Amino acid sequence: MLAAQFTLNIEARPTESLGLRSRSAVAAHPRVIVPRRSGVAYAMLQTDETGASSFVLPLQHDQTEAVFPLTIAAHGATRRTLRVLMWRAQPVTDTGALAIAAAWERLRRPSQLAQCGPEGGWIAPDWPELARGPVLLLLHDTFSTPQATFADWVGDASFAAVLRGYGGRCLAYAHPTLASGLEENVSWLWSQIAHLPGPFDIVALGRGGLLARAISADGRLPLRRVCQVGTPNNGTPLALDANLLRFLDGHVAMLACIPNRVARATLEGVLCMTRVAALGLAAALPGVSIQATGNPALRALRPSSQSAPKWFTVSAQFARAGGHGNAPLDADDLAAAPNDLVVPCEGCHEPGTPVTDRLRLGGSLVHHHNYFANSHVRAHLAQWFAADPL
Repeated sequence: MLAAQFTLNIEARPTESLGLRSRSAVAAHPRVIVPRRSGVAYAMLQTDETGASSFVLPLQHDQTEAVFPLTIAAHGATRRTLRVLMWRAQPVTDTGALAIAAAWERLRRPSQLAQCGPEGGWIAPDWPELARGPVLLLLHDTFSTPQATFADWVGDASFAAVLRGYGGRCLAYAHPTLASGLEENVSWLWSQIAHLPGPFDIVALGRGGLLARAISADGRLPLRRVCQVGTPNNGTPLALDANLLRFLDGHVAMLACIPNRVARATLEGVLCMTRVAALGLAAALPGVSIQATGNPALRALRPSSQSAPKWFTVSAQFARAGGHGNAPLDADDLAAAPNDLVVPCEGCHEPGTPVTDRLRLGGSLVHHHNYFANSHVRAHLAQWFAADPL
């Protein structure tokens, strides 16, 4: 992939004026024009002055130029950082999007386990120590890694107290979230930790929370407590196959506003799937489609009779500064429900099993990718996952 970055200051002209002039015509809206090369696919990532980001695909009618339309409010002005992304449009065999995602995940997101070390770093699992008592298991979100998803919590003093309560027994499961389904994730995990007596407590973000439900439904792992953070228990409309670009927008929307150590892993995965969107490939991915609104498989993720853990849930109703709505879910009337930029709020609290306690957050400072930087989330995790059983 190649990328070119530049910054534009854009100001809308009064409606009575002729508008913005392109090289050969009058344009009603600003646009970026890039000479199109044969055999190259294009996309653009734009970030405005508030740090909000989204993707733009070029208009399809022009074969000689890649024309990216931009939007700006009437009489408004904005400063945009624009990154034009380019890929070789090489032929894709097998199953298109699935083949691309599977190849990327084999290289960048293989299944593996890591233990949180005493200084907050990640080390190889100490199996004899992990067999000595309860284990805290961390499950990350789509595209990401445990190191990125939980960085803000692991680096906080509140986590050190939780870790001491487990005697240092904290295990993170890094796993593919695109080309692999939940059953594959559960099977691999069980093959690695079946020898541990447990019990296990789980903290999970986003899709990781659905994996926690799948583990509970499987019934083989003894679970004691589960906390789902920003989990699409009833699905999210962004995960529908036709909404791939919108799904990507939700995941990059506020990445520019969070630390690089958290944002980078998600951005890597998003860029992999942006190539899929730029090539116009079908996007039926098992790891994403399970998160789609209306997927009947979600209703089947109920705890088995052998597993009845205490369940905790966290959600956020993100509102952009200035009171603006959330474009990723509100646009095109896909879902007018409050959301955290990726997941509708209410579904977070409906895991198909009784909920022991729940936390609802709101405002412009908390969204899908910075839950663990929030002091209220950390305080509740410290309470819910205290050393002594609840």
